[in-house]
This record gives sequence, C-alpha cells and structure tokens, in this order.
Amino acid sequence: MLTIYTADDHPVLSKGLRDIINVQHGFQILGYAADGETALREILQKEPDIAVLDIEMPLLNGIEVVKKLKENQSKTKVIFFTLYNERSFFLSAMDLGIRGYLLKDSAPEEIISCIKTVSNGGAYVSPSLSAFLVDRNSQESILSVLSKQEQTIVKLIGQHKTSAQIADLLFISEKTVSNHRSNIGRKLKLDKKQNSLLTWVLENKNKFLN
Repeated sequence: MLTIYTADDHPVLSKGLRDIINVQHGFQILGYAADGETALREILQKEPDIAVLDIEMPLLNGIEVVKKLKENQSKTKVIFFTLYNERSFFLSAMDLGIRGYLLKDSAPEEIISCIKTVSNGGAYVSPSLSAFLVDRNSQESILSVLSKQEQTIVKLIGQHKTSAQIADLLFISEKTVSNHRSNIGRKLKLDKKQNSLLTWVLENKNKFLN
C-alpha cells in the first residue's frame, strides 16, 4: 500500500486532490493539512511514502517544509502541487531534490501518473514545464561559479525583479538578497559600479534565460 500525505490551504482543491487519490487501488491517504507547520509535524510522525504539498501555505511554505524534512533526514518523497509555473520556482524545487512538480490544472490521470512515477523512484514534471529541464544544464554552465540560490537570484534579476520582490519570492530577507548580489558581483568579477550586476545580467541573459 502506497501511503500519501497532502497539504494545501485551499479547501476545495485539497478535497479534490484527496478524492482523486482515494479512488485509486493501492493508495492510502495518511492525513492532510491546511498549513505547512502541521504538515511538517505529521509527515515526520506518520512517515508517508509521498507528500503532495502546495508551495504557498500559511505558517511554513512548501519550500520551508522540504528544507526541514531534509534536516530531519526524512525519507518521504515530495511532490509540489502548485499554481507556480515560473522558472525560478521550478529550479528552486529541483535544487531541493523535489521528485515531482505538478501544476494545479493537471488532469487527474496526470496526478496519478506523477505519484506512481515518483513512488517507483523516478521524477515527473508537468509537460508544460518540460522545457525548463532541457535548458537547465546549459543555464547552469554559465553560472557554474555561483551557488544555486545565487543562480536563482541572477535569473530573477533578469526578470526585472527588485531586491524586495526577490526576497518575497525566495522567502528570505532583503538584506540576504543584498549580500547575495555582492557575492555574485565578486564571483563574476564585475566592477563595483552601481547597477553593474543588472547591466551584466541584461547583456547576458539570453545565455541562461528564455
């Protein structure tokens, strides 16, 4: 029996997801939560095979839940079930070792296919996001001197996001973003002129952004 835990703060979507899973032979839902804090606690307690999590949740978001699961050496495989179809979120999820990334407009058959694929040790991404996987290696090559989070910040700068917006998107402080920007400039050997990083990103973004 494949055990599954779900977490989503939208009651209708949460019930719909559980209904899709419940009709499948060999699947068992161990529980569900409407916030990340409850989800984290119960996943650690119940140790389901798979957790299907929304990214945006109260108390702890999905990314924070995954980080804490990793800190606790949880063996639960995580699938993100989300509205976010932006490259930055997708790449952040992949960097965390997420095994599945599903958009909330996925058909029931796709949801089940994702769960089965992940349970068998594979990885599954919504077809509409598959191009992100194709580009991922080439994107990383030009930015290989940067950490994963620094790479994500560079890509967000290329999308004309401000430091405040980047902080909100990545769930970190604006001061942390500022520190990352300084480190990125140093690693890319940019001069210390104002906006030198932005200028570099805009001149080179065709090499790592669609």
